[in-house]
Amino acid sequence: MSKSLQEEKMQNSSEVEGKRIAYYSALVQAWIQTRMERDKTLCTLSAAGIGLLVTLLTTIGVHFKWEFIPYALAFLGFFVTIWCTIKIYRKNSKYIESIVKESGEEEPSLAKLDRCAEYAFIFAAVCAGAIGFIAAWYQLYPVVPIEGG
Repeated sequence: MSKSLQEEKMQNSSEVEGKRIAYYSALVQAWIQTRMERDKTLCTLSAAGIGLLVTLLTTIGVHFKWEFIPYALAFLGFFVTIWCTIKIYRKNSKYIESIVKESGEEEPSLAKLDRCAEYAFIFAAVCAGAIGFIAAWYQLYPVVPIEGG
């Protein structure tokens, strides 16, 4: 094999390796962006959900005392979602920092917080849906609240 052929082969393998590294880097960046975007979306939707609940509570109100329960549960779910996503942001930055420093310590609480945020959001959305159903029901069938009900 001539020297130029050998150099050409090494150059081609360097180019292939460079493309693999760039591809892997793009995949990691897309994965991180997707995860962060998901958490950002949950946080934003939860804040909007709290605003919607406050609006419904002040404009429509509650006709019976028991109706406050879905409001309280929805508020709780949205607040838990926001709290979890803020914790996730803080832990993500520390985790990425540890990877950059090459200690790469696992952060098992991130997965737990992720699930907690997701389940709390779903729970709050279901409660908000129940509130919407109750409000729509009262628009169709107005009721007079019973004293102490």
